[in-house]
Amino acid sequence: TTMETTVVTSADGTEITADFGHLTVPENRSDPGTRDIRIAWARLRSTSERPATPVFYLEGGPGGAAVFQARQPGAVQSWLPLLERGDVVLIDQRGTGESEPALVWSTESLPPLDLLARPDAMRQRAEDNLRAARAEMERRGADLGGYNTVESADDLDALREALGYEKVALLGFSYGTHLAIAYARRHEDALDAMVLA
Repeated sequence: TTMETTVVTSADGTEITADFGHLTVPENRSDPGTRDIRIAWARLRSTSERPATPVFYLEGGPGGAAVFQARQPGAVQSWLPLLERGDVVLIDQRGTGESEPALVWSTESLPPLDLLARPDAMRQRAEDNLRAARAEMERRGADLGGYNTVESADDLDALREALGYEKVALLGFSYGTHLAIAYARRHEDALDAMVLA
């Protein structure tokens, strides 16, 4: 893992030590010849002299990113109560945010104005967009078999280990609740607690 340490400031002016980094993991752990990808993360350091179990925040989506929050004073402010307890680790799940590669694609055409009034047209457009996005990701060399909840749960555990934590607490939001449950099933011994929202 790579890491850079800096100081970030909350909206009320509180300075927090923050680490930003990337963790290198296999793109598809079931393929021995897979390429490596990089998972972006940020750690807001606890203000406690004796920090408790760190909280790993799992964003929704899937596709939502979280690392950017460590650079926004208002978001840092919202984490201050948890930082009194322990570290907060923000993760951009594989394919999202600052993780590499970022599997971002958008259609080049606008939908017809009556799209939502025609379920058959809406379904067809979604299918067409999914096929086009898949083709583009494959053209970029992505092994889409590696972009799933199980791989993301294993990424979390690899990050836990790389950061030197024996156990983690998970705070899952929306899709992050699904990821938290997958982590609990796969890495129960490393889980201290979880909150699902």
